Amino acid sequence: MVDGLNWGSIKNGFQGFEHLAYDFVQAAFPSPSSQRWSKTRETQDGNRDAYSVILGYQPTPLSAEEWWMEAKYSTKKEVLPRYRLDATIVSAAIEGNVSKVIFVTNISISTKTIVDIRLALHHSLQCRDVHFCTKNTLEYWLLNNPKIFKKYFYKPDRDKLRLAPLFLIEGLEFYSEAKRRQSFCEPLETLRTKHKYHLYFSLFSGSSQELRLSIASGLRGIHLCSGENIDVSEGENQIIAEVELSEQYEIDYKSPGGKTTIRTDFLDGTVFKLGEIEIITKRPLDVISNTNMPLEIQRQKRILTLLQESFLSFKKNQSAVIHSIYGNSGTGKSFLLIDFINSELLLDRIVLFITFSADSLVNDKRICELLLFILFPYLAFGSIDSDYLKEIQATHRISEFVLQSVAAKDKPDVLHKLYFGVSWETEIFPDEISINERIIILDDMQKLHPDTAKILYIILAELKRKKIPVFVVLSGWPDFRTLSEYGVFRERTTLNEHEYALVAEDLITAFTQTYPLSFQLTPQLCNVIFPSVIDLLQFIKYYDNIKHGTFTLEDFLLACRMFINGQIAEEYILEPFLKLFQGDSCVKALCNQIYWSISGVVAKPDRADAARKLLKNSLVKYSENGGRLVPYHDHYQQIYRRRILKTSGDTPLSTGNPYEDLHNVLFFSVDIERLRDAAKDVLALKELGRYYSLLYILENVFEGDDKNLLRGKLGDVLFYKLYLAYGFGIANQSRTKSGKDVFAQICLETCGNGNMEVQLTCMDATFELINSSYEWLDHKQAEKHIKDLLTLVAKLQMFGYVDKDINRCEKYILSRSIKMLMLSDQNQPVAEEEFRSLETVAYAYCYNYEALFFKLRYAETLYFRDTDAAFGMVQACMVGLKELRGQEEKFYLWAKMDYHFLDMILHDQTELIQEVIKDHQELKRDCYNDYRKRVFVLASYFYSYGLIEEGNRYFFSDIVVARDLRPRQKAFYYETLALYEALNNNGIAALSALQEAAKLFAELPTYLGIIQHNQRLLESGQFSRCNIRFCRNGILEPGIYSLDPRCIW
Repeated sequence: MVDGLNWGSIKNGFQGFEHLAYDFVQAAFPSPSSQRWSKTRETQDGNRDAYSVILGYQPTPLSAEEWWMEAKYSTKKEVLPRYRLDATIVSAAIEGNVSKVIFVTNISISTKTIVDIRLALHHSLQCRDVHFCTKNTLEYWLLNNPKIFKKYFYKPDRDKLRLAPLFLIEGLEFYSEAKRRQSFCEPLETLRTKHKYHLYFSLFSGSSQELRLSIASGLRGIHLCSGENIDVSEGENQIIAEVELSEQYEIDYKSPGGKTTIRTDFLDGTVFKLGEIEIITKRPLDVISNTNMPLEIQRQKRILTLLQESFLSFKKNQSAVIHSIYGNSGTGKSFLLIDFINSELLLDRIVLFITFSADSLVNDKRICELLLFILFPYLAFGSIDSDYLKEIQATHRISEFVLQSVAAKDKPDVLHKLYFGVSWETEIFPDEISINERIIILDDMQKLHPDTAKILYIILAELKRKKIPVFVVLSGWPDFRTLSEYGVFRERTTLNEHEYALVAEDLITAFTQTYPLSFQLTPQLCNVIFPSVIDLLQFIKYYDNIKHGTFTLEDFLLACRMFINGQIAEEYILEPFLKLFQGDSCVKALCNQIYWSISGVVAKPDRADAARKLLKNSLVKYSENGGRLVPYHDHYQQIYRRRILKTSGDTPLSTGNPYEDLHNVLFFSVDIERLRDAAKDVLALKELGRYYSLLYILENVFEGDDKNLLRGKLGDVLFYKLYLAYGFGIANQSRTKSGKDVFAQICLETCGNGNMEVQLTCMDATFELINSSYEWLDHKQAEKHIKDLLTLVAKLQMFGYVDKDINRCEKYILSRSIKMLMLSDQNQPVAEEEFRSLETVAYAYCYNYEALFFKLRYAETLYFRDTDAAFGMVQACMVGLKELRGQEEKFYLWAKMDYHFLDMILHDQTELIQEVIKDHQELKRDCYNDYRKRVFVLASYFYSYGLIEEGNRYFFSDIVVARDLRPRQKAFYYETLALYEALNNNGIAALSALQEAAKLFAELPTYLGIIQHNQRLLESGQFSRCNIRFCRNGILEPGIYSLDPRCIW
């Protein structure tokens, strides 16, 4: 084709194109009856750069069969890399009556997009007749039908139109086998030798014919694996060919000066000849020599065979099957998954392959992608929004959860909170759902946040329960199976679990394939040397460098000792990094960002050369989910972070994730203005109570050894504010450590700082230490910190940073509240008087929120001795907090759960337990550790009613959390453990647990009294599982095993 039409000159614009499309369909797809196409609706794309009209048709009157046509017109776009089917067509197709779908457009559409949609409609909706008629088809038809051309265009337009009988529409794009089976994924930019690839291209033919496909001259070491003879139909043809690049790959390259040289590092230009036309690449591709060593691992082969056999059975039974593969890092699990996807069994099947990352916000988005793949595999994830789904919902039920997920898919905080609120009872898919088979592969499961893992397991359990035909493979380190969420998932569904453990025989076979030995390599020695495949490969490289002549066993053992003790495995991994970094700061800067990023980076064009070098040396790779550069392996990343210092100075790359961008600026940038702006944005998140986001952004920043570099760039004032924000993130969301140590470190580093603004941060951190000491039952230490705070306040008053009237200092008021709480915990009569006095002062100085906050905490100290009064106070706090801060504020959520709990135990309203559970779940969103503290009250409640399994679910959920409990919560843990043991007829263990609780509450008589009451009951043999209840208003009833209601906090 020489020139195409100017579609902007069509008569009557969009309306003219609508009529043209109708005429074309009538001519190209003749009607088998007198029925006519009926117009359904007109619409505009969301970005208003294309107009569509939808027409429906019944080829036979009164039949259920339907044909649908979508005509899309645009003068703003030339190529559509993605194509979103109209919601009307999707709704009709879901009914199962659509036998033909025709897309007519004046725009070109990507070859793979056409193939993906056609394949997905075929497999998911049994729609086998799918036609794409793009601008080339329309222009050829118009050229051969002058009367119709004249109807829609002016004669000068026809004179400009030139078409050849055979021409290329879209050049070659390369996909790996695994990527070929994933819908709507990006083409490759880098190829490796010793690999096979699938090539997609489109051409137009004026007639049906058979053509021969051959490798172009000037290319060597590239072999055609698919057939040579191609049947080409009249019109547009989407063609897929398969090639393999050998180690001997090379291309004759003609430089701009005309000189021809032989190159082995790229592929560009003509790759095939098809008949007389040249099939060229769409873009240049880098070619990298593949140095990986092929290893045959028997365990890998056995599990692959099991998966293949299971898939054959799945195809017959069409019911959900879930496999779980677990094994240590570096054993080859991901290669196993790729081998399975590449199986002939999955030929022409579309697969969703997700590799999870350390980026929890991106992982949340992947779960949304999973949901939409299950429902609409023929739609690109990025093209679906909530308005589109609501159109489909008008005729087909879509759950509120799916709608909310899609609405929030680009709002990380909102999506994260939505997932936190999901329970095992949430309905995600309608009962009447009917879909064809889906294949889902999920790798690196250990990187999922427990709550993201939970929503995934809830989805999979529902698919299994409703017998929806999904074939799912989960893969990860053994850690992912230790989560309580996985345990519940395993209880609720049937799993096929496979341990992927390298055995010595596998490694011996792999080694001797490369090096025949004159002695026997024992399994014992092999297990010591090669904990992973990566270690084995590094040893083989090392062995290859040092071997000379025949190696004796003694020589071999010496080599092993040097390899292990000299950290040679690490040196072999680090060596290519260090060589590449020499004299190339751009490569080092990019590599640093990749290896220290949360989920990889997207390399911009100005970094293409650096990215190419890293890829060529197998130090980074492209992620399976898209075009992000990620570390070559987790094992490499661990060594890199341990041995190579992070360097600053390079401009951080934008990731599209605002929170990761903030992390990267704070982690890498030396631009003071950017750093300050990022720090202020993070502090704004603290004020909003976004503790999950705070931890996500700041954990890497403050956990490294070089946080003082950031201090030097930000200055003390902003740095310590940021450090304090990190402490709040840990205190509220971390599962591994307490914020107490961070607050103590801030106080230690700032107490002597002469800057009074830094002293204000020190004051804030000191108050957090007061609060932590109180929560840790260390009242003496809390008193000491209160004295420190008063000294600090006096200094700040002296320099005019705190008002001379000390009651105007918020932290002073709050420190008084802690002193009041300690008095109340100790059952001191003056506590009530101190509370009333403090409340009066707080309201007088407009500390309305603080007054409600400490009133709620004071009420909690009364839950045992004056439950009725506490209930009224909590109710008042709940109303006040809602008015002041809204329904998502931390202490409002506290108050709401406490209110429903007290109402339940005071008035015997057992039905309120569902409200208590719901309130508890809401705390999990941004206040994980408040959620965690309250599992014991729910476990105790269910135990008291004999609901052992439900109680266990809460009680044992805390065991896998690495973060230590505070002494108060640890005491309640022992009290809950005592009840568990008593219910299991283990009185001695129950008494032992109560004794541990008594040690922790030794200084607090009102807590100790309940423990001693229960000890006497157990020792006298009067314990009865029918007489267990929460005590109220200070009454310990004879014969009743009493539960302390204060275990809710």
